[in-house]
Amino acid sequence: MHVWALLKKSKNYKSRIGEETITELFQLFLSSMFHSNQILIKSFSKHQESQNGADWDWWFISDSNKKYLGIRIQAKVISPDTEEYKVLHYISGKQPQALKLKRSSVKDSMVPLYALYTYWDHTPKLRYTGEKKEYFGISLVALDNILKLKKNKPWQGEKETLQRVSMYLVPLYKLLNKSNTSKSLPENIFDNLKSELNPREGMFSRKCPRPGVIDKLPDKIMHLLRIDGDVEDERYDQLLDADRVTLFVETEIGTEIGRAGTFMCSPHRCALRYRLFGNPTSSQWQNTAVRNTEPPRPELGGAVFW
Repeated sequence: MHVWALLKKSKNYKSRIGEETITELFQLFLSSMFHSNQILIKSFSKHQESQNGADWDWWFISDSNKKYLGIRIQAKVISPDTEEYKVLHYISGKQPQALKLKRSSVKDSMVPLYALYTYWDHTPKLRYTGEKKEYFGISLVALDNILKLKKNKPWQGEKETLQRVSMYLVPLYKLLNKSNTSKSLPENIFDNLKSELNPREGMFSRKCPRPGVIDKLPDKIMHLLRIDGDVEDERYDQLLDADRVTLFVETEIGTEIGRAGTFMCSPHRCALRYRLFGNPTSSQWQNTAVRNTEPPRPELGGAVFW
């Protein structure tokens, strides 16, 4: 899935595409591309709109290690014509959506993030200057940076410009990278969050626990994890705190494969798995199930995924 190209076509053909459509496509893409011996993905969609300011909950799960990490995401899409996020500072009722996201995330011990679907014609100032622009098609921004932008905004209304946001954009692939094979998937993802998104210490009240890797999965998510039937069943709505929930489950075989340093995938999935399981050596590659294919190049992750 190439969000950058999708938004470019949207501009060229003057056909608007909304954040919900992109999110639905992205959810479908994740579910279809990541199933493997290493990670199981299960996605659920709510039939009624969430009231907590969240579009999507991600749970990274390592049951064998009893490590869990929840990330609560609010998605926004850029207007390719004006290079503005029209409703980045959306007001829901009388309350800013960002504050709803913060409160619900603190209550549920989850990390709040914004996912910005992004495109530009003229490159703005960026923190990551060596990256291909296509990698920014799905960019992450820490919630505290969104709140800071709103506080210092020189105009009224809900819109925000790319020029003011651009220095905070972090390509999504920097989150989805399992580089330390001695740690579980949730621990790796949280390490990436701390190093790349650098949330401020003062972001959360001292009276509330700071979100991070936990050792007990919430009952609702545990119930979703055990569901084997139709994930679209409306009866599961009461288990979903966001419009969508996706579970990234590190299997026991996946844990052992990661520790052994091997790399197993089918050719059309290699670019994605590269980000989660690292780059195999030549000898490791020859021992995998895809012997007669070219090893994945790092840049493929951005081209295919974002």
